[in-house]
Amino acid sequence: MKRKFLMLTLMGMIFFAFVSCDLLSTINAVKGFYTEYTEFSEIYNDATQYSVLTETQLTISDTNIEEMLPLNSRVYFMMDTESEFLYVEQNLQGENRNSLYEEVDGGLYIEYVIDDSNVVTPRIPSEEQRFDQSTDAEFVNPDFSYDDVENENKTGDRTYELDVLLVQAINIEALGDFIDQLKVFDESLTVFNDVVAHLVITFDSVDSTIDVLATVENYLMTFEDESTVTFSLTNHTVVKSPDNFEMPNVFEDPYQIIAPSDVRLARRIFESNESVQYPGLENIGGWVQLNLEIGDYYIDEGDSNIILSMEDTAQAEVALILEDIEAGSYLTFEIVTAGTYYLFVTPGVDGAIEFEVKNHDGATIVDTTTAAETTTAAETTTAAETTTAAAETTTTAE
Repeated sequence: MKRKFLMLTLMGMIFFAFVSCDLLSTINAVKGFYTEYTEFSEIYNDATQYSVLTETQLTISDTNIEEMLPLNSRVYFMMDTESEFLYVEQNLQGENRNSLYEEVDGGLYIEYVIDDSNVVTPRIPSEEQRFDQSTDAEFVNPDFSYDDVENENKTGDRTYELDVLLVQAINIEALGDFIDQLKVFDESLTVFNDVVAHLVITFDSVDSTIDVLATVENYLMTFEDESTVTFSLTNHTVVKSPDNFEMPNVFEDPYQIIAPSDVRLARRIFESNESVQYPGLENIGGWVQLNLEIGDYYIDEGDSNIILSMEDTAQAEVALILEDIEAGSYLTFEIVTAGTYYLFVTPGVDGAIEFEVKNHDGATIVDTTTAAETTTAAETTTAAETTTAAAETTTTAE
């Protein structure tokens, strides 16, 4: 599955496009660059798995525009074109968010937000937060021309430097809020037409690495109303296609998925005798998906303070009955059709949730009602016999 890079990934993403399109095929003036480009182009044309790390800093050294804000971001993602999952780490203006995205058949798109303790919260992201659609080289200006490249040089064994117009290398809309602020003064953004970025590109055979450092130093922009802003831009992007590629799997330990209130988001499947654990909040209920075979089951709640109900995929209730079995007193139920079931869990207090759905086929159910009746009958008979005997003794004495 192909997905689109978020605009928040900023300028660094455009350099990944260099390895998957022909825009740099004419850049062969620097000895060795074209050879490197061709080799890595072939690698990434065939690659199904790769990662991209891009770090961007935009600083403002001088401006007479109020509330002109700098930019600081880090975005890392792992892409598998043959998978329905995409892993993304973002640090935008100091706010961290790590997510695994899943595209489900039927149009459902899920973000699994992972916190520092490996607790996972499923949610449906907004349109602006989605990572779907296409990975085509949309960030590269199709008018890019080698005629506008200057100061080409080889500065290391596999390192090359060049200068190129910023607007011909990237879609500057990728600079997000900074661009939105400048549009107030220049809707067409013609002020970017003369901005030159200096690129340092290094190739490495280890993990097929492409390392790109792009800088713009103290560039002064002046608008028609005499508003000015002087900014510097630094972007470091590293693209890799490693042999050992494994993105996080939130459906396995050590991750704990919080039971979602939307049953469609209960995507982790638990089997019988498998522990379900996650931190819960008082009176905030959620769904847990179970895969169960035909049989009799009981729910071992441990020390958890929870209220439980159960449904099948048709939303028909599955009866939970409190019974005494050999293991103790538990909620029990019977499954007559193997398949998927959903348990709705509501914590009674804040704290850790832990329970297991256990199979108890063949276990003895203690019928407490029958036992009570037998005890009562026995007591009544004994009492009656004692009374009769006492009466007979009295009569004989007389």
